[in-house]
Amino acid sequence: MGTDLQPIANHAIIFQNRQYREIAEEIKRKLDALELHENPFLRHHQLWQAHVYNWKRTEEEIFAKIYWTNDEEFDLTVHNGLTIELEGPVGLNLDFCENLILFVEPSYRYCEWFEPRFKQLRDEWRKYMYLIATTFGGNRVIYLADNAHTLDQFRFFQGNFEEMERAMEQKLGKPKKQFAEILDDYDNAYLTDYFVDLDFNEKVDFNKILPFIKLERKQSNYFNSNNNL
Repeated sequence: MGTDLQPIANHAIIFQNRQYREIAEEIKRKLDALELHENPFLRHHQLWQAHVYNWKRTEEEIFAKIYWTNDEEFDLTVHNGLTIELEGPVGLNLDFCENLILFVEPSYRYCEWFEPRFKQLRDEWRKYMYLIATTFGGNRVIYLADNAHTLDQFRFFQGNFEEMERAMEQKLGKPKKQFAEILDDYDNAYLTDYFVDLDFNEKVDFNKILPFIKLERKQSNYFNSNNNL
């Protein structure tokens, strides 16, 4: 079993002394206003996935979902209303907790996320993460990992985002500042992403970066047909 990427962001959503439905409606309203179903990269990525996995659906069916939705009964039963799981357009999913936002996508292995050859594709996903984090009052993402990785212990940290950061620094030292620095110590290094290097005006040919990943998928042990590109 591989180790998957688990990006989390801070936020400024008020959970205390508020009803579940009030918080969920606030989140959905802000997400819907972003109109992510029109995002060129996310649309291209969804069509690319449909091709790779041979989805038996038309383009109209693939893009039919426009608004974000949640299962209130499930959240109240399973999470006691402390986590709000939302399903969005173009295959997106987000989990909102009192102390963080968990990005379900992108579905990468932790190790491959930091590889130089993934930079352009990674940066497109980072633009999406930046948009989500800042929309809800956040300003950074920490890249955690699951499945018995050292960082797995922090995925369900009982405390606020800043307390978790202090605990991580005490356990693992200061976060790295460059993606390439993680390559030297996958098992213990971690990165806090403030998105300062992103070029939002960069013109990217999605047809070049997504077929590249498709070809690499046949050759790389990093990829898993159930979870990864």
